[in-house]
Amino acid sequence: MRRALWHLLCAAAAARAFPRRAEILQNFGVVSRPAAGKKTRPETRPATLRRLRGEGVQRTRLFAYGAKDIEDAATALGPGAKVAVSVPDAEVEAVGRDYADAKRICATIAPAVRAGVVDLIFVGVEPPSGIGADVGRLASLANASRTIAAACAAANATVPVTVAYNLNCLRSSYPPSASLFAAPGPLREILVHLRATGAPFAIQLDPHLAWSQSYYDVSLAFATFGLEYGVDAPQFADVGSHKSYWNLFDAMLDAVRWALAREGFDDLDVVVAKVGWPTGPVDGTAGGGPGGATLDDAARFAS
Repeated sequence: MRRALWHLLCAAAAARAFPRRAEILQNFGVVSRPAAGKKTRPETRPATLRRLRGEGVQRTRLFAYGAKDIEDAATALGPGAKVAVSVPDAEVEAVGRDYADAKRICATIAPAVRAGVVDLIFVGVEPPSGIGADVGRLASLANASRTIAAACAAANATVPVTVAYNLNCLRSSYPPSASLFAAPGPLREILVHLRATGAPFAIQLDPHLAWSQSYYDVSLAFATFGLEYGVDAPQFADVGSHKSYWNLFDAMLDAVRWALAREGFDDLDVVVAKVGWPTGPVDGTAGGGPGGATLDDAARFAS
């Protein structure tokens, strides 16, 4: 299994954390989504993307698939821009049942796919839990993924179609080599689709949540890339894989890869669909408090 193809970081943290640079940050992008409950001026997102373009970012993930959204994002990021689009949760079930709905979505996206701008479609926005209780939603996501992939291929706009999960799809994730999916049976239908179409397995990682809820007994330095390979001692060694870990991101990503391997899908590419570090209150914890959600922490994580 190859390493993650590209990472997506929350734009607010990225905009503050990166030094300006001329070179392109290969396989790195930003998630473009207004904060929940807040109204965003139409010009805000392109302005943010233009600023990030100056820092080397040329990829974004949209939580929509409108032609105007795609055009605005591609224009803001400039030549070579790559855009991933999303089918909203409210449309997933209907798309899975009705090929006409899938054709309508693909007709909107197809020109950007053929132009080389859109190179990935996410089905759904909020990650499914991946557990047995979510079996109905997993089935809807699998149906919609197949239908959209087929409709886009028929429109001469073949593009990978995937679903983004979070780490709750794992029953266990520590140590990484012992990782297991929580409900491998219901998940298998989607994994088979990914393999058949060459689409990647997508995971959204939340190192702050993993650190703060003690998924791992680890330090804040480990969670924010504060340990230096070859200088500091590793946080832990995985006896099963004989691999040592200096940062939480690698441990979380390897947990996903081991779980896929255990189900016989170690050939799938893995993309990190979203990762970041908060800069304000989290679950009632004020920024700067014991929650570690400070701008300095986010800058250290992102840099």
